[in-house]
Amino acid sequence: MTKQKRQIVLIAGGAALLAGVVILWLALRDPPEATDGEVPAVRVLRGPLLISVTEGGEVEAERKRIISNELTWPVIIKKVVPEGTLVKEGDVIIEFECKELMEAITQEKLKLTEAEAEHLEARENLDLKKEEMRIQVNKARQDVIDAEADLKRYEEGEWPVLQGEA
Repeated sequence: MTKQKRQIVLIAGGAALLAGVVILWLALRDPPEATDGEVPAVRVLRGPLLISVTEGGEVEAERKRIISNELTWPVIIKKVVPEGTLVKEGDVIIEFECKELMEAITQEKLKLTEAEAEHLEARENLDLKKEEMRIQVNKARQDVIDAEADLKRYEEGEWPVLQGEA
């Protein structure tokens, strides 16, 4: 039973018990004596009604979540929220400090920087190689055009002359 339901049941039980005591008291007391045709009256005042219930026990969370260290490195608790503090989703409740983890992160960042530099260098080399290949392909195309022109000149000019001499 949740804490709120338990409180409601206790308050309702207390109110029922109080009503029963009042009814029993009214039934068992001596009836008021009427003198001179007067009806006994009591002035009623509005005021606070305090119902206090003391209960012992333990509070248990409706939804538990176990938080544990899943790191392979030893850690030190740097900061923790005091017990009983109300927190909401997104609040930091515990902060760890881990030198080995921080050093590993730093090393990995250095490796990443080196890899990015190597990647950039490789990309620039690739771009240079592509440009070099484009120039060589264009030169080869021009050489083919020049060779075809030389062949045509030879076939139309020198070859018939050489054939005529032979």
